[in-house]
Amino acid sequence: MEAVVRPGQRVLLKPNLLGAFPASRAVTTHPAVVRAVIKLVQEADGQVWIGDSPGMGDLRRVVEVCGLAPVVAETGARLLDFGVAHEFEVPDYAVVPRLVLTQALCEVDVIITLPKLKTHAQMTLTGALKNQYGLIPGTLKSHWHFRMQQPEWLASLILDIHRVARPSLVIMDAVTAMEGKGPSAGNPRQVGVILAGRDLAAVDTVACHLIGLNPMRVPLLTAARQQEFGTTSIEQIQLAGPDWRTLAVPDFKKVEHVVDLLRLLPLPASLLRGIRWHWTARPRIRAGECTRCGVCVNHCPVKPAAIHPELPVPQQVDDQRCICCYCCHELCPSHAIDLRESWLKRHLPLETLANRLSDFVAGLVSFGKRFRTPWLLTFLAGWIGGSTLDSAEITAAPQRLDMKAMETQITRGPGGRILTHTGVWSPDSEWIVYDTRSDASGTVFDGTRIEMVNIRTGEVRSLYTSQHGACCGVTTFHPRESKVIFILGPENPTPDWSYNAWHRQGVIVDTRHAGTVIHLDARDLTPPFTAGALRGGSHVHVWDGSGEWVSFTYEDHVLAAAAGTESGREPNQRNVGVSVPGHPVKVSGEHPRNHDGEYFSVLVTRTVAEPRPGSDEIRRACEEAWIGSKGYVRTDGSRQGRALAFQGEIELPQGGSAIEVYLVDLPDDLTKPGEKPLAGTETRRPYPPRGVVQRRLTHTADRPYPGIQGPRHWLRSSPDGSRIGCLMKDDSGIVQLWTVNPARGELAQLTRNPWPIGSAFTWSPTGRHLAHIMDGSVCITSVENGQTVRLTPRRDEATAPRPEACVFSPDGLKIAYVRRVPSPTENHNQIFVVTLAGQNP
Repeated sequence: MEAVVRPGQRVLLKPNLLGAFPASRAVTTHPAVVRAVIKLVQEADGQVWIGDSPGMGDLRRVVEVCGLAPVVAETGARLLDFGVAHEFEVPDYAVVPRLVLTQALCEVDVIITLPKLKTHAQMTLTGALKNQYGLIPGTLKSHWHFRMQQPEWLASLILDIHRVARPSLVIMDAVTAMEGKGPSAGNPRQVGVILAGRDLAAVDTVACHLIGLNPMRVPLLTAARQQEFGTTSIEQIQLAGPDWRTLAVPDFKKVEHVVDLLRLLPLPASLLRGIRWHWTARPRIRAGECTRCGVCVNHCPVKPAAIHPELPVPQQVDDQRCICCYCCHELCPSHAIDLRESWLKRHLPLETLANRLSDFVAGLVSFGKRFRTPWLLTFLAGWIGGSTLDSAEITAAPQRLDMKAMETQITRGPGGRILTHTGVWSPDSEWIVYDTRSDASGTVFDGTRIEMVNIRTGEVRSLYTSQHGACCGVTTFHPRESKVIFILGPENPTPDWSYNAWHRQGVIVDTRHAGTVIHLDARDLTPPFTAGALRGGSHVHVWDGSGEWVSFTYEDHVLAAAAGTESGREPNQRNVGVSVPGHPVKVSGEHPRNHDGEYFSVLVTRTVAEPRPGSDEIRRACEEAWIGSKGYVRTDGSRQGRALAFQGEIELPQGGSAIEVYLVDLPDDLTKPGEKPLAGTETRRPYPPRGVVQRRLTHTADRPYPGIQGPRHWLRSSPDGSRIGCLMKDDSGIVQLWTVNPARGELAQLTRNPWPIGSAFTWSPTGRHLAHIMDGSVCITSVENGQTVRLTPRRDEATAPRPEACVFSPDGLKIAYVRRVPSPTENHNQIFVVTLAGQNP
């Protein structure tokens, strides 16, 4: 113990205190083991704390029932409550960059984990590694059960917990273990062993061999081997004491699972998923023993709960919603919940078949790696159905897609290439339009060409080359016609009129007549200003679903140039505007930067200089999206034909600011002035037209992470207008996809992934999926169930897909994005497309 504990150090002992069970049940770490370890720590002059976060019940109550209370009183050890949470950075994380764990980790110097050797219904075995799951406070454990629905996902999360906690020593109570229906409803089984070591994976590996369990059938040990987290081969473990073979209990009753390698069976993925679903054991309540205590309902991670003891027997468990985490089975104090095997499991020897096949494939993989036979690895990768044979990625990745996905590099050679976050595809899904800004993110506005590339032939066509020192960029296609719109900066720039947010305009080029542009928005900088003309710069121009109106963001030159010169003058603030065709605007030539425009342009949002905290007032409106291809349906059943969602910056009641989702309903005619001039005045910006209604949709001030969070992105609407997509952090601080109903403002979390969403996103044309970047891969997420699947292999940060754009094609079968590709002299952005072969998503 002196090698682990130095004099005066605060030592946390972490036993398994699942619930209030007597020690004789073998559910919790035996008090005698805890007492012995306390004495060893005290002999090393360490201060002892004992802590856990029981799955159910108060810690002191659990300590009393399981027999630890006399030990605490006798030794003077202190109980440490795990209820206070703290967010930790996870070094070299596999799943999440930050984790909320017990604050107790900040208050101790050394952790000694004291697990109980038991079977586990979900994780096969609970031992040294699994014991640290108790460092998650209270109900957050259920939260992670819901998010990590596959055992391999949960295993990777637990290894991330270890990367934070770093236990110094494990002493496993395997004197009386639990076999059968662990971790609480099994039977005590004498093993007669205490296992101890510094390597937790090695201790669990030895424990598996003692009870006749293949360590690679344990998700945690599989993940540990894949992530090189400890030693998982019995041949490489240095053992002290008697030969483990003399202590083995070969007839130990274990939990049977169809291992994840079931997908290696040469059957369609959909069929395999169906077999697994029907084969999996389901919770069932024994009505005669159920006390209606409500523990199962309160701890079910599915909300509302998938288990309902008060309902008639057939409806007590909703199998369609149950995620088979077995929390109800694990925590039921009356052991009134069985895991009922299906007919398929009882009559089909699927476990034996899958395990033998997995052993065979594992042998082939080992052979292929040892003798460097890439053809064999390629064959196996194709069989498995992934684009790589990296087993760590296969097991840690979200559920795979039924269809194949093929990644293709479209552009090559030097030069800059930047995609806009939407509208980059031609209507026929054959061409991609882009600009040539030089830096990877496009932050530097220095591009001089608008180009498009054919995805089949790689042919590149130049659509426009800027002249006289101007730069251009941020381009989008018309949804039905052969023309694109983009930003054009000032020609012949001067020190007082160089490129910035209020010195730019929108122009349109017909792809069949390259080089010739028309002005979208007029500009008039001379009072009295002209209605339908702007007095500054427009940005990110996007056509609506009909291809008629164009939205943009705007900043005002008149207000920016006079900032601070006059009280009562509105500040320059970003707002959202719309340009409509059919009303060309002509302006005077009194100012050299004035010009006419083919569209009538107005602002449709209102901002204020100092929003009142807690009000719906905003200081900034930006990152807008047209709602639906034909608007949305109001609560009364009528249809709002055109509307824009946008991000509005508010002042929080508690201080600070946040970004909320706002909406403007637009009238059919935007040329009629409202309460104030459409063109604005020398002290006030242009005012929205008559009939424009601005309203707030989301109210997130009370959430742990208020407002829109994550990478810069534009709101995006489903094609039918029923949902507005955005990015926000969940309660654990991970950026997820959320949706908002435009009529009622209902906010719903869509994804619950272990990795944050890492990019702007787009909807598929059917509205069933969203495309985005996550964890170095292009992914799509199902809107129906929130499941995310990888389409491309995970790549490191230097070569991963860029976060600025991930854009579905109009035919729904392709997704365009940018990756940084190394070259001998300099890395360059290249455009890639992943093609989906199968059903249109």
